[in-house]
Amino acid sequence: MINGWNIFPYMAIASLIFAIVGAIFALRTKSRSTLALCSTAMAILVYGAFIATLWISLERPPLRTMGETRLWYSFFMLVAGFITYLRWNYRWILSFSTLMATVFVVINILKPEIHDQSLMPALQSVWFVPHVAVYMFSYALLGCATLLAIAALIRRNEELDMPIARLLYGGITFFTIGIILFCIKGFDDFVLQPTIYSERVKAHPLEVFLVILIAGNVAGITGMLLAIPSYTVLRVLAKEFFSEFALVQKLTQNI
Repeated sequence: MINGWNIFPYMAIASLIFAIVGAIFALRTKSRSTLALCSTAMAILVYGAFIATLWISLERPPLRTMGETRLWYSFFMLVAGFITYLRWNYRWILSFSTLMATVFVVINILKPEIHDQSLMPALQSVWFVPHVAVYMFSYALLGCATLLAIAALIRRNEELDMPIARLLYGGITFFTIGIILFCIKGFDDFVLQPTIYSERVKAHPLEVFLVILIAGNVAGITGMLLAIPSYTVLRVLAKEFFSEFALVQKLTQNI
């Protein structure tokens, strides 16, 4: 059955064709082009449909491999270009966003091995999806602001000052949101989860954190899932058979 990554080249190429057509219409029309907006929206819908199909076929949480991160990068480049063109009518923005999306699509097509290359355990978090999404949006807006600033310096055009300021404002805003999400993720990973686990298994939060960290480095996500149950069993066995040792007494004093 054809599903998942097998249909990626076809869906990605179809999406890029819509995006390229939208970029051409945008460049050829001084006013905001409805055809450019519709074509770019179709590109986003096609790409989004593939992402949804992929995750359904994988039957697991999203964003676990390098290939899937490339999907997010290219998808949100298209989204950033669409929103920026819709809001400020920069004719060149769709060309820029399409070019950047194409780079990540080509990487995914030419390097299929990254489709199954797992991310490090620390990045396999529910917070990683919004975190990456917001940062990609921020980078796209800041990149557009940089190109526009270079154009303004070359042409000595002060009329571009306001559009540049708006792009910078949007980029910095989303970058700030990304930092907040990063802090939330850090609090969840290093404070909340160890505290919850420590109360359940009657161990110090730092002790729980170190066990999960070591298990994740040794055995990946599977090790992290099995770390606390395995550690609890080992503590019980150690208390039962090796209670005369000071270290064992220290680690098992609460059980």
